[in-house]
This record gives sequence, C-alpha cells and structure tokens, in this order.
Amino acid sequence: MAILRKLPPPAPADPRIDLAEAYLDFQLAEYKRALAAATRAATNTEAQGARLLFARACRAQGAASRSLGDNNQALASYAKAREEFVAVGDRAGAAGILRDVADTTAEQGEYSSAVELYRKSLAVCRQIGYKSGVAAAVTLLPRRKCMNELWPLMPKWVTTAKQS
Repeated sequence: MAILRKLPPPAPADPRIDLAEAYLDFQLAEYKRALAAATRAATNTEAQGARLLFARACRAQGAASRSLGDNNQALASYAKAREEFVAVGDRAGAAGILRDVADTTAEQGEYSSAVELYRKSLAVCRQIGYKSGVAAAVTLLPRRKCMNELWPLMPKWVTTAKQS
C-alpha cells in the first residue's frame, strides 16, 4: 500500500487504494484499521459519485464493524451498500449483502429472520446463475440453529453428502 501511495498524483488519492487496504487489513484481522480504510474509501467514492465502489466500501465498513462487535453499525453500513448495489443493478452484490445481514442477524439470535434472508439471497443467486453465491448461501451458514430450516433449500449434492 505504501508503494501505491507514493505514486504521482492523482494515484495516491484513488479510493480504490483505500478499499484494497481495507480488504487487506480485514484479512489480517486488523479490524480497526480496516474500518478506517473502508471509511476513507466510502467518503471519497461517495464524493466522486463512484456508486459501485461506494457500495463495496460500505460493505467493507459493515464487515469491519461486525468484526469489532458493533452489529448496529454493521447493519447500517450493509443497508447503504445494498441500496447502492440495487441502484447500480449489481444483483450479485445485493445478494451478498443479504447474506451479510443474515449472518449478523443470526449472531443476534434472530434465526428465523436470518433464514428468510438466506432464502432471499439464495433465490437471487439462483435466478442470475451466480453459483458461488448459491454455494455461499447454502454452505457457509454460521449458525447450527438455522441448519434444520435450510437443509431443504440445499442442492441435491449437499443433502446426499449429509446422508452418507
């Protein structure tokens, strides 16, 4: 990141650098730094009118906030991100946000709401042929309490594996 910031203008001010930094810090479990970088990216992309990047920055803010234990802020960030993903026509991004909100909702113990959000995400992913989104919706579920309600939604290969 330091090398990118040393490039001649306008490169150092590119909000994609902040977004990349947020992703990197998140992977390194540096959630406070990830949140700061995502916030910079959101501020700059919103000012530039870069709506898709703004949506991604808001999603990164949500993920960092959730990892820091601030689920209310995470949900607020996810709501902004979803609004932008829908506005720009990124259905896969909007479906991903539904999964993020479902994960957060499940963490708060609201399992029936989480299941409904997973179902909505799964339906959108199937509708647009987004196979990795389908896989995420049915295999990366965070709470066992949701599993009994979601087994009927899983693809046949997943339920067959469970039976063997």
